[in-house]
Amino acid sequence: MVRNHPVLINYSTSEKIQRSGLESEDPSRVIVLTITNVTYAISVDTLKEICSEHGKVNRVALIKRSGLLQALVEFEDAEQATKAKYGLNGADIYDNACTLKVEFGRMTTVKVTANNADQWDYTGDP
Repeated sequence: MVRNHPVLINYSTSEKIQRSGLESEDPSRVIVLTITNVTYAISVDTLKEICSEHGKVNRVALIKRSGLLQALVEFEDAEQATKAKYGLNGADIYDNACTLKVEFGRMTTVKVTANNADQWDYTGDP
């Protein structure tokens, strides 16, 4: 009982949690940023700037759907993406705003079809 309410505890028999979205537990050179408390505009250049502190950013793509803002950021390698994941997870882009949740991505590259406000290839090869 917790605060006079019954508690039910279940144990999983799975060795690993299966994720159904863009995220993966396995290290990848792509990270998925989920941005909450979005009170300021976020651009691909803003994300490149904050992610570049942790490694070379190759591509960035914004995903906007029904009130959820996510971004895919591709680094040169998984080691740099890992540094970014642990360095940025829980951080705010602006004071008390635009909070980041960072996970590894399932994909190995970010597809950019054209350089625009929602996607950018910083390798010079869109």
